[in-house]
Amino acid sequence: MPTAKVTSKGQITLPKEVREKLGLVPGDELEFVEVEGQFVLRRRMRRSPFERYRGYLRKLKGQNPDEIVKELRGHDAQDTDHRSPYASLPHPLDPPSVGRRSRSRSARNASTTRGSNCRPALR
Repeated sequence: MPTAKVTSKGQITLPKEVREKLGLVPGDELEFVEVEGQFVLRRRMRRSPFERYRGYLRKLKGQNPDEIVKELRGHDAQDTDHRSPYASLPHPLDPPSVGRRSRSRSARNASTTRGSNCRPALR
């Protein structure tokens, strides 16, 4: 259990372990709360940490959220091309096509997922 000694001026130095567990940095304030005849030390919160964000989005009220996100990401608001930049690349699991039209992925999966005791047809 961490301990601290009171100086002649009534000051204490909080042990490093306590400062780290409370997340204290220089300038933080502590409060002593009496609970059932004992004092509990806790970090003082002057105001909600979220208070500074209240009303931040008020000016955007009534706008389409999708358009706001596009604008924040640097897209043109009228840009409607939602395709991935990788859409034109082949899927890594697709076999390379060599001069023939390959079957769709679902057709390939259907032909390979038949019963385990089925033998492939001989040609």
